[in-house]
Amino acid sequence: MSIYPRKKKRLSKKQSQKIHAKKRAVERYGVSFNSKDILQLVKAIQNEKAEFVEKISNRQTKFKVFVPEELKNKCPKHSEVLVIYDKKRKEIVTFLPPSGLNN
Repeated sequence: MSIYPRKKKRLSKKQSQKIHAKKRAVERYGVSFNSKDILQLVKAIQNEKAEFVEKISNRQTKFKVFVPEELKNKCPKHSEVLVIYDKKRKEIVTFLPPSGLNN
């Protein structure tokens, strides 16, 4: 048994992005998405069922994602969400405020 405390394993960038996105979904849309829900939104982007808004950088793109029917009960107030998608990590980085949907 060691007398030194065990080091905590650092989260990967992908894990950190997922945690950040979940927090922002709750903060900005009042919706608590789990990992499967976010995966559905990612699949919508990958299958071109989301609307391209703008390219942020070589890695990140802004999309307007239409909430699938299965998630309507979790997100009754919003039929679409605005997200930043990281194509390198194939992950939603963050949920942008709904005020940006009007533009």
